[in-house]
Amino acid sequence: MKQSRNAIQLNPLALFWGLSALSLSATAQAQSFSPGTVYDNAPWISARAAGMSEAVDPIANGMEAPYYNPAAIGGLQYKQDRPAVSQLYFPYLGLALNRSSQSLNRALQNGGDLNDSSVANELLQAYDGEHPYARVSLLPALTMYRIFFAMTYDVRAMSTPNSTDNDLLDVNYREQSGPMLGTSFASSKRNFYVGISAQYLSRKVIEGSFPLATVNDVDLRRKAFRDSSEKYTGVPVHVGALWNGAYSWRPSVSLVARNAGGTALTSSDPETKTQRIKEDLTFGLGLSPNLGKWGMLNVVLEANQLTQKSIPSKDKLRFGTEMTIGNAFGAESGFAVRAGYSMAGISYGLGVNAGMFGLQAASFAEDIGADASRVIERRTVINLGINIADY
Repeated sequence: MKQSRNAIQLNPLALFWGLSALSLSATAQAQSFSPGTVYDNAPWISARAAGMSEAVDPIANGMEAPYYNPAAIGGLQYKQDRPAVSQLYFPYLGLALNRSSQSLNRALQNGGDLNDSSVANELLQAYDGEHPYARVSLLPALTMYRIFFAMTYDVRAMSTPNSTDNDLLDVNYREQSGPMLGTSFASSKRNFYVGISAQYLSRKVIEGSFPLATVNDVDLRRKAFRDSSEKYTGVPVHVGALWNGAYSWRPSVSLVARNAGGTALTSSDPETKTQRIKEDLTFGLGLSPNLGKWGMLNVVLEANQLTQKSIPSKDKLRFGTEMTIGNAFGAESGFAVRAGYSMAGISYGLGVNAGMFGLQAASFAEDIGADASRVIERRTVINLGINIADY
């Protein structure tokens, strides 16, 4: 007889600023999952990118630039001149979770890992067909002129039902950190930019399929997770180029290679196979017309993962739009409303900056299915930042 799992108490999540946390997850039986999406591979969480379905490359700025388009490090001079130090975040916090994971997210925020029952018990929800997922990122970051530096920390825990055996739970836990450095160069007319960013990444991974009895027992669980733990190091490199037209509609064209050439993550155990993060080549088109003197409208059409032949063309396309109010551009505007669309569904979000305090929130639709499987998750994504440079 199947052993009953520990009872799990869940409180309903009130989605931040009125965004919906309704899950779009399909039944997980006979489905396979792939946690390593383009968004999951980002060194930290971005609510702005999530709210626009990741269609941000031609208009990336602020904390989106180092990953989504390093050419925009240091900013794009659309409406205002830049100070020498435009960003000094201490801290910049990111949270991402789905409907069934608010308690899991709190446990990770409190420094919990898979050895803690508060984390492991939440992952047991996968036996009921849920897909518990929580991610926390925290970093200080500095942008001086066109140079970016950050020290990143990011932890993510998720579990899913096993696709072939109902008595097994698939666990994927990742903890990563490391310094990141980037820079960009702008033409004299400020209409062409190129940039590069790189990170020395140290990653701890625990993944595998575990029976219910193992996850429920503290000693068995700790031994199983310890035996499944691997440590990797690697250097992801992201390069980007951006052209802006000097016209009233301000057209822009971007070309970005995230994890350029593919990133190899080498294990500390020479007998363990090297992990590889596939290159994400992305081409984007954008328009950024002014809305009178009070704001700006950003519209982006983008195709990502262009070198991945196994991904259908329709799944590579995404659309994003952002209406901002205030004199600053994009992520730094006083108030922003965002929306995006991909084959996973509609995403949307809000952004507010008041002095040195910034808040971004989004409801993000993402496909985490592996191969031909389509598994749509809706996740709540939040950024909270204190930019001391704006003090």
